[in-house]
Order: sequence, then structure tokens, then C-alpha cells
Amino acid sequence: MCPNTPGDSYTYTHIENLFEDEEWAILEWSGGGTFVGDRAALDPVGKPYTLRGCGFFHITDGKIRFQRGYWDKLTWFKQVGVPID
Repeated sequence: MCPNTPGDSYTYTHIENLFEDEEWAILEWSGGGTFVGDRAALDPVGKPYTLRGCGFFHITDGKIRFQRGYWDKLTWFKQVGVPID
């Protein structure tokens, strides 16, 4: 769930909470890594970052039919040096 990408030299994800019933599951997670890739017009910066996020899953017949995730992109931008106007 953490945005693990080829530009990250090391990433980790930790499950903070998991809530579920027969139709829905909600996963709260934290994670982080070291930004080393060429993304968002940035040079590799080697900066560590931490993130928090959550995922919502709608489950029917034992299968995930819908998933939506949210994570704190603004905090990530600030940590890796993306200019914020």
C-alpha cells in the first residue's frame, strides 16, 4: 500500500489498524523510505520520508470489488523537496 517505486532505495510499510465486517475492510498504515529516484522533475535527493494513509475495500463473495486509498501526498512532497507554491 505504501507507494513503493523503483525510485525508492528502501521502503517499509506497517499496518496500524485493520477494521472489517462482512462487506468492508479499512486498513490504516504508516510507512516510509528514502527518496532516490528521478520523479516529479526532481533529482535524486536521498532524503528519508514517512507517510500515513488508509485503504478502503468493498468485498463481495469473498473478493475485493472496489478499493480506494488515501495518503498524505503534501507531507511527502515537502519531505522530498517538491516546491509547494
